[in-house]
Amino acid sequence: MHKSIGIKTRTCKKSDYAFVYGLVRKTIFPLVSQFVKPDKKIFDRRFFSDYKKTVILLRGKRRIGLYELTVNGKILTISRILLAPFYQKRGIGKYLMEYFETLDLVRYNYQSGGITLLQDFIRSWAIKSLKRKIINT
Repeated sequence: MHKSIGIKTRTCKKSDYAFVYGLVRKTIFPLVSQFVKPDKKIFDRRFFSDYKKTVILLRGKRRIGLYELTVNGKILTISRILLAPFYQKRGIGKYLMEYFETLDLVRYNYQSGGITLLQDFIRSWAIKSLKRKIINT
């Protein structure tokens, strides 16, 4: 699936709990703590109800991130894209967004929960993507 950048994927398992919690604690909790106190109980509830929808990103055997999406008809909703800090700003998020674009869906939604950093990333990707489409048509 993501072989051109050396990334493999697999479905999340319950045994990935510590990895996912650690990743969320390092990446999301610092952002949301500006607004609310992060709650491990809420994380636990969401993890155990949604882990089967989550895709783990692997480089070799090392887990480097995750994403979660749903498709409803021709609408793709991206719930989460998280990368370990070491793998951020290396083009992996951009590569994933370009991959999602190839899924031949009509509309994309991104649930960022109002986190500006995520909104900025999606906005910049969408603007670049739109420019590519205009130039290529």
